[in-house]
Amino acid sequence: MFSDRYMVTAVNVDDSGDVKYEGKRLPYADQTFDPAVCMDILEHTPPRSRNPFVEELVGVAKGHVVSCGPLGSDFHPKNEIWRQTFGEYHRFLSEHIENGLPTLAEIEGILAGKNYELLFVGDVRLAGRLFLNELRILRHSNPLVRRGLSLLAQALSVPRHRLKVAREPNEFTNRVYAHVVSNG
Repeated sequence: MFSDRYMVTAVNVDDSGDVKYEGKRLPYADQTFDPAVCMDILEHTPPRSRNPFVEELVGVAKGHVVSCGPLGSDFHPKNEIWRQTFGEYHRFLSEHIENGLPTLAEIEGILAGKNYELLFVGDVRLAGRLFLNELRILRHSNPLVRRGLSLLAQALSVPRHRLKVAREPNEFTNRVYAHVVSNG
């Protein structure tokens, strides 16, 4: 149980959710959920399947859809760093490379004709530095050292880098949040 106050149903492409999504249709009737929330999914979805997925998400929502994920830009690293560090590709980062991160133009195209609002947050440069720090930490063989370094890195990075929410992205924007009011 995720929450005592709210009924939460997790849908995932593997067996880690309550329901497994097979990639064509969400197994729910229209207007089943309010809100429907999608977190870090589009970058793992082939571009040709993104619009149909969002249509499914809006269909099962009876009021609101909230979606968030990385915003593609020329400044996002191509994630070769993981392979160079560990000698293999990371499954999820490989999907980022294969599918490409959704761009602002693509997201606006997918949401065209819908009642939506976009908000932007984060700085890809900071995210990159934090990612490199985590890679350095993961290389330590002692799990206690890894945990301690991770906590220290988090404590030192957050206060200095307050995240500002903006209505317009800049060239270094890291994430986009979409709020869609469905017709339901």
